[in-house]
Amino acid sequence: MAGDYWNPGYIVWLSNETIYAAGNVDWWDGYYRSNFFMAKFNLNGDTLKTNYPFIDDPMQFPLGGVEGGVMGRSNGEEGIIVVGDGGFQPSVEHVIVEVDSNLNYSFTPLSYPGNLSFQTQVLND
Repeated sequence: MAGDYWNPGYIVWLSNETIYAAGNVDWWDGYYRSNFFMAKFNLNGDTLKTNYPFIDDPMQFPLGGVEGGVMGRSNGEEGIIVVGDGGFQPSVEHVIVEVDSNLNYSFTPLSYPGNLSFQTQVLND
């Protein structure tokens, strides 16, 4: 991929023996672009799989990025759930992005009263 890349920010989650990451990477190739990405690694740091769903389609930019907030999927399912920004669906400010063990993803818009703000909190052990 041609271009000048920076800001490979991501959020990680450990699920059993697999590390899941979701985030966005920014680059410049004459236009500013930001792309959502997903990856999974083993505990040794070896890459098991990656998914950059729209990186080859310049008409898809800017695509939503990860805002923060992370948790595992329900019922012991492998994968990660993160909070994304409105780029995934421009009519809303935030979405829940669910990524499964094959790095397929889906998103659900967050809706809340217009006078409330959405905030994430980082909790340290």
